[in-house]
Amino acid sequence: MVIMNVENISFEIDNNRIFDNLSFSIESGTINAFISSNNSCKTTLIKVLSGVIYNNCGKICVNNITLNNRNFKKYTINISTILSDLDNQFMCDKVEDEIKYILKNLKYTKKDSEKNYCYVVNLLKIENLVDKKTCELSVIEKIKVLLASSIIHKPKILLIDDLLRFLNSNERKEVLELFNVIVNNLNTSIIFTTSNLLDVINLSNIYVLKDGKIIMNNSYENIILNDNDLSKAGIEIPLMIDLSRKLEFYGLVNKIYYDRDEVINVLWK
Repeated sequence: MVIMNVENISFEIDNNRIFDNLSFSIESGTINAFISSNNSCKTTLIKVLSGVIYNNCGKICVNNITLNNRNFKKYTINISTILSDLDNQFMCDKVEDEIKYILKNLKYTKKDSEKNYCYVVNLLKIENLVDKKTCELSVIEKIKVLLASSIIHKPKILLIDDLLRFLNSNERKEVLELFNVIVNNLNTSIIFTTSNLLDVINLSNIYVLKDGKIIMNNSYENIILNDNDLSKAGIEIPLMIDLSRKLEFYGLVNKIYYDRDEVINVLWK
């Protein structure tokens, strides 16, 4: 089922066209990545989809609710957004209060608030964080808490702006696994932006952006075959992927590898 539909959105900043008739649809319960080069207005896209920046050119619908002035509250209740300026998004001093914050604004009862709170804390396995102050959190802990506060009211869409760039490879894997946990348990669709191909391994719904247009929409396996288009879009192909593809061409390996040690082990056999 389509949960978000975007039709012909265009956006300009200082007469500079950022998006040009951008159209796509998002299925319910899926993880979707928008990948482009750095400084290519990925944040602007997230803000437009969330309604933070209002765009009256084109049409955006979530859960059959069109984003406009009349429907703004109905639309935004179906959306949660995490922007990349992490520290500016915390509203409370304590982690528990931060996670519950949106439920207070939505006037949840104390009983329902506590129920939802316990559920997301257990779902994301952050029991060890709830008694901390938000200023004491590491970067990955901040991301986990923001994820919890963003999904506690079970939105239809979770928008995430380039958060993975703050993390090392192991932390990125951990957060990507949390994306799967959220989608599988809440049926929330996730849209996240990145400039790193390693962040979208195994995904089926990847959109490659160049000059405000979608130039590819496919699975990871198919997208990495188009290295010329990726290069033109300013997206760097990771060294191990490039190397293993060349080795595959010469019959030295039979698949794409992402880990250096795996390639070394295969070549030494």
